[in-house]
Amino acid sequence: MGSVKRPTGRGSRLAAALLVGVGGRVAAGCGDDDPAGPAVVDLSDVADLYATVTLTFDPQGSAPAADVLAVLESAGTSPTLNVGRTGSFQLFFRDPASGNITTVGGSVEPTADGIRLAFSTQAQADQFLLPRTLSLTWDPETRTLSSSATAEVSRARLLQLFPELYAEEQLFDPTPGTLTVVFRAAEEG
Repeated sequence: MGSVKRPTGRGSRLAAALLVGVGGRVAAGCGDDDPAGPAVVDLSDVADLYATVTLTFDPQGSAPAADVLAVLESAGTSPTLNVGRTGSFQLFFRDPASGNITTVGGSVEPTADGIRLAFSTQAQADQFLLPRTLSLTWDPETRTLSSSATAEVSRARLLQLFPELYAEEQLFDPTPGTLTVVFRAAEEG
């Protein structure tokens, strides 16, 4: 009698690929029904006033590291970060160059391991030698927000804050280096 003919050749490979592709797509979709995406830090847990405890910039090359916090505090105040519950932040301090109390701000976006600050303008971020967008890791045990990463900072502001330290240095504009920042939440109670 007749025999069953198995498909062979290009058509069977295409059919197999389609089945694998459909199966792969279904398998990849299984369990991914969460429309909110990956879990992120709850902004209400992070919302608080934070003292700046570390702010340093170490330029690439042989130029010495700069203690930005010490210079900003020399004007009589420590920079304070306010993370709001509504997706905004303010960072205020007394500018050592002008002597004025200055407040800069922008938006806050929760991330998987902390928050991302986005300053309204690059000029505002430059006041602290920070990038326009700064990702900070949240540690709920120590109630700190921190980052240590490569960044490019304003050469003009670097020279304004540290004229003696960098006057003789050949620095790029912007100046690349390692930026380290730590904010600690105000004490409760």
